[in-house]
Amino acid sequence: FELGDDTVNVTLAAGENVVCVFTNTQESSITIVKDVIGTDGVFNFGSMALGSFAIDTAVNDTESFSNLLFGQFMVAETPVPMGYSLTDITCSGGSDVTIGAAGGFDPGDTGVSINLAPGEDVICTFQNTELGSITVAKETLPDGSTESFSFTGDAAGTINDGGTIAVTNLLPGQYSSIETVPAGWDLTDITCDDASSATPSNGDVGSATATFNVETGEDVTCTFTNTQQATVNVVKLVVNDDGGNANVTDFLIGTSIDSLTFGPGVPVDADTTSYTATLTGVVPGTGYRVVEIDVTGYTEGTWACTDAGGANVGGGPFDNGLFDVAPGSVVTCTITNDDIAPTLTLIKSVTNDNGGNAGPDDFGISVDGNVVLSGSVTPVAANTPIAIDEAGLTGYTFDSITGDAKCPAVLGGTVTLDEGENVTCTITNDDVAPTLTLIKSVTNDNGGNAGPDDFGISVGGNVVASGATIAYDGLYDSADEADDESGEYFLSVAGEAKGG
Repeated sequence: FELGDDTVNVTLAAGENVVCVFTNTQESSITIVKDVIGTDGVFNFGSMALGSFAIDTAVNDTESFSNLLFGQFMVAETPVPMGYSLTDITCSGGSDVTIGAAGGFDPGDTGVSINLAPGEDVICTFQNTELGSITVAKETLPDGSTESFSFTGDAAGTINDGGTIAVTNLLPGQYSSIETVPAGWDLTDITCDDASSATPSNGDVGSATATFNVETGEDVTCTFTNTQQATVNVVKLVVNDDGGNANVTDFLIGTSIDSLTFGPGVPVDADTTSYTATLTGVVPGTGYRVVEIDVTGYTEGTWACTDAGGANVGGGPFDNGLFDVAPGSVVTCTITNDDIAPTLTLIKSVTNDNGGNAGPDDFGISVDGNVVLSGSVTPVAANTPIAIDEAGLTGYTFDSITGDAKCPAVLGGTVTLDEGENVTCTITNDDVAPTLTLIKSVTNDNGGNAGPDDFGISVGGNVVASGATIAYDGLYDSADEADDESGEYFLSVAGEAKGG
């Protein structure tokens, strides 16, 4: 008998009884079903008994083999195409089917062993799931940083700006990646590109974690953006070239970023001191403010803010300097304050009520030894005793120094002025009335007996006693005497050359 035979020819001999048994075996079938979770594809199978075949799920998802006799059949999907994973094998209709090596599907199994019994119709379904991927991408501000950023989790590694970490051939599910944020940087954003998915991926900046929700066949990229912190230097220049003694603490400098701590002053030149306060770890941003108070006696400076390359990034008046801070930049804001020289004005007041005719500039008034004109404004050094004096003038007395409370009471006294202070002192002098003394000398060498006051000597028509001192205010212009006593003869007038 050979398969396909259906006839027997019997030649009977005498007395023979021949029995022919025709045995029929019910045929069987095997059907392979391809179930794809994801995109259709072409899936190849191999079988020693059935031969090789392919199922293109875009056309048909089954391959059937009928009219099979009982026996052992091995069917395997090989190779599993790229981008797919064989995720399950199930069979029905068979009494003796072994899936994989252990009898139940395990990841990595690719085939089945079917011990096909007569009349059995076995259906085995091979399920493939399209795989996805996750990618961590790195962006930095400023762009192009060489800083290294490390990640742990399902997408692990170290990258810098523009770099990526990709993990492929992932089944649908949830994955994560966590960044270790380096010193001097802030993680400022995590964005994922699957916002339209049923379950979008997301990032949590606080925990520096991206959670990837990968759907079938989905490729998800989450971009971590890091911003480099900046440095801000605040520089105060104090110029004390006019006797000022202020330092940085007097100006109460502050910023909207944080409080400032200035280092010791560093001399720039004989009169200028530089003070610097540095803020690190500054979050980049716009509209930061730096201010100081207006200190009396100093010029109001103007803030100038530049980056490390000298480009202008802001500035403004002393009480409202505004500036911007770019990622990774070093910004320096500088302001200069110069002490204002105080001034001293001396005014000479001359009282000429006794006929004097001296003017304000006849007395040689001086500021710290330097003769000045009455009413002139003289710049002087601040915080330094300044002497007020005058040479004086014969015939005049010093009366007083009046004016500001700081003016000294006496000539030769000093006044100490603050920065930018303006003080006026008035020195008053009074003319001294001159005096005239008439002395009558009587010569009685011929028996006369007249005395000095018998002659009626007079000043300006007013009779005075001999030897009396008369204050002369310029109103009197003559000295005389009454008619001679009988028998007396006027001899002469002697004394100062001013007689007339």
